[in-house]
Amino acid sequence: MKALASESNAFIQHPDAVAARLCITSDHDSLGMDLIAHGQGGVCVPSQLGYQPGTPLQVRVCVSDRELRYHGLVLWRRARRQAFELGLGFATDDAAFRARMVEQLCHIEAYRQRAVAAGRMLDFEGAAREWIARYSSGFPQIGGCCPSIPWRQAQPTVAVG
Repeated sequence: MKALASESNAFIQHPDAVAARLCITSDHDSLGMDLIAHGQGGVCVPSQLGYQPGTPLQVRVCVSDRELRYHGLVLWRRARRQAFELGLGFATDDAAFRARMVEQLCHIEAYRQRAVAAGRMLDFEGAAREWIARYSSGFPQIGGCCPSIPWRQAQPTVAVG
């Protein structure tokens, strides 16, 4: 588990072992709102497309045969290898809490996959018990943000390479 620190806040790093599908959405708590960049941290997700700051996204992941979703707003982007990292923020504490819970499940699944690759027989529930005991206390807290960056529908930049 990694957290990216940026000044006084942390961004939960989405694990590479769990694929995240991103799509632009209009079903988002912050449509018509603005967000202060990075005020309460957020989630950092990999993307082949470089969505512009202010773009509302839905994040979908599959964990333990269940599709999970949350919504966030792109606060920042940066080049990563031949793709991008996107920093997502959340308009409300409830939206941030949902994203944090989904990301914890992603980290538990990544932990389970590493254990299985190392030759252990470990189901999701067992991995959850172990991961919670070892790592949950250090998992970053994130919260909703305040107004500042105008929302806009933007075309993503495509990674070339």
